[in-house]
Amino acid sequence: MAWLGVRWRIALPEMALSLGYSWIESAVMAGVKLVPFGQQAAQQLILRLCDHYAAEMPRALAAPDGDIGSATPLAAIASARHETQYSRLFRS
Repeated sequence: MAWLGVRWRIALPEMALSLGYSWIESAVMAGVKLVPFGQQAAQQLILRLCDHYAAEMPRALAAPDGDIGSATPLAAIASARHETQYSRLFRS
């Protein structure tokens, strides 16, 4: 996606918003398969999340590299356990 942004001269804020929307939409729609809520609730959630994402985008883009980072040890553990689960909704 970064290559396309450079190739087509798409500004960083627009690329970041597009990537964020894509990620939010994918995550929520995967959640629809796991959680008992419907399409309308999913669309409302996408709208709310996208509003928050867009509101914080300028601050995120202005953050120095030293302030950016993450640690998700529980996500790593859950990912490692995923392949040995008895029942899996999403096969990879």
